[in-house]
Amino acid sequence: MKTIWKYTLQETPRQTILMPTGAEILHLDMQKSELCIWARLESENPLEGRVILILGTGDPADGDSKYIDSIQIATRVWHVFDAGVQG
Repeated sequence: MKTIWKYTLQETPRQTILMPTGAEILHLDMQKSELCIWARLESENPLEGRVILILGTGDPADGDSKYIDSIQIATRVWHVFDAGVQG
């Protein structure tokens, strides 16, 4: 059965989050002063490391990463991408 889970992100340029295989990232937003993503997933699936990139406006954005969303925090705008499975 698919469910929706929340993952808290760190405000760092690159991080790896353990998510069940095949998780679909649905949304990015702030919740209680934390940057979060929500994903629809099968919790029984094995875990994999998904690489998340957080780039500022003007930062290099090379590669085939999948755009998730952009968000403004204070005076900065962050653009968040899913760079796929770590490996």
